Amino acid sequence: MKNENLVVGANGFLGSYLCKYLISLNQKVTGVYHKNRANSIEGVDYINIEQALSSKKEYTTVYILAAFIPNSDSIDNLDSLFNSNVSLVSKICQKNKNARIVFSSSVSVYDLSNQVLKEDSVISPKSFYGISKFWGEQIVSKHKNYGIVRISSMYGSGMSNSTFLPIIIDNAISKKTICLFGNGEREQNYIHVSDVVKYLYKASLEKKNEIYLAVNTLSHSNREVAEMIKSYLPEVSIKFNGSDLSPSFVYDNSKTNLILAINPKINLDKGVLSLIEWKKK
Repeated sequence: MKNENLVVGANGFLGSYLCKYLISLNQKVTGVYHKNRANSIEGVDYINIEQALSSKKEYTTVYILAAFIPNSDSIDNLDSLFNSNVSLVSKICQKNKNARIVFSSSVSVYDLSNQVLKEDSVISPKSFYGISKFWGEQIVSKHKNYGIVRISSMYGSGMSNSTFLPIIIDNAISKKTICLFGNGEREQNYIHVSDVVKYLYKASLEKKNEIYLAVNTLSHSNREVAEMIKSYLPEVSIKFNGSDLSPSFVYDNSKTNLILAINPKINLDKGVLSLIEWKKK
């Protein structure tokens, strides 16, 4: 018997990749969309959020991927953060009491002063977004069957253009320049969306309630990333300006990888090349 999967946020960046993966495994997928079906995947049955909350259908697994991710930590975003990242999560969990809930969370929930972040590191979100994701986690943790997956900086073709990787690649292609703050030594952890999908799927197969950490094996400095881009676009110059007071991010998710028997497959160098090729198109 095929699993019945409900993907909330099916038309988003992560949701569309997950739907493709589940279809490739010959599973039944119902995708929940908010406003449009621009990224429709063949083989997915689509319903809107109102239908998802009123349907009598039972699902084996419910993936909650829909989220509001603001561009700034402004009080003006509080209503949207609550409605998408808290209230909707509660409604979905209440509606699907017998399903396994797989919740897409964020490393933003952690106390970022820790040098190496693990699954059980101290929780102390500083942004409104991080607070909303932790609140969502608390709701999911009251469900009888769940997996919470905290994700670091996710990237891949089709991603938003508002984050570091696509911005500096755009500048490298169009302006032949990459400008970094400070000395470029700040470290970030990047994980390809296709690897995140596998973490989510593996979390759905587990029987125990657990918190997982979906991160890549290594973190990379901004300078390293810039040099990766330059290796594919040799005409690009790397410049440094001002200072960068943002913290570095280093993780140890060996516990997650042991439980789920998984490791990220796409290294950043390969991922950067795919982003450059996507951007050039």
